[in-house]
Formats: sequence, structure tokens, C-alpha cells
Amino acid sequence: MGSSPIDTYEGADVVFTFGAASFGTVLFFVLSCLAFIAFMVRVALHEKHAYAAIVAHKPPEPGPAVEGEPEVAAV
Repeated sequence: MGSSPIDTYEGADVVFTFGAASFGTVLFFVLSCLAFIAFMVRVALHEKHAYAAIVAHKPPEPGPAVEGEPEVAAV
């Protein structure tokens, strides 16, 4: 355990809990990347569905029409 050059943390302004390339840093980075990729995939799927519905002149989601959505004729 004597590998640290630091004898005391008194007077330290900042103490880093994760060092460079530590397991915590790598895990946080990987989880962040996976969350971003999952978000982008979900956005792409929603946009694909929404544009297909607009082209078919159907509301993209249930509920009242909002500005910019096509009017739906009663059948």
C-alpha cells in the first residue's frame, strides 16, 4: 500500500475518486455511450413512424391534432 506519494489529504482542494483509465471511469464512459446510442435509435424509430404516418395522412400519435399535423377525415 505504500505506492502513493501522498501522505495526507489535508489542504487538498480537489480529490479525484476515479483515476485515468480506472474501472469506474471506463464503466461510466461505456454506459454513457450505450445510453446515447439507445436514445438515438429510439429517436430514429419514432421519426420513421411519424414520417410514415404523415405521408399516409394519419395522425402520428393518438390524441388531438396540433399545429402542423394533417386533418383526419372522419370515416
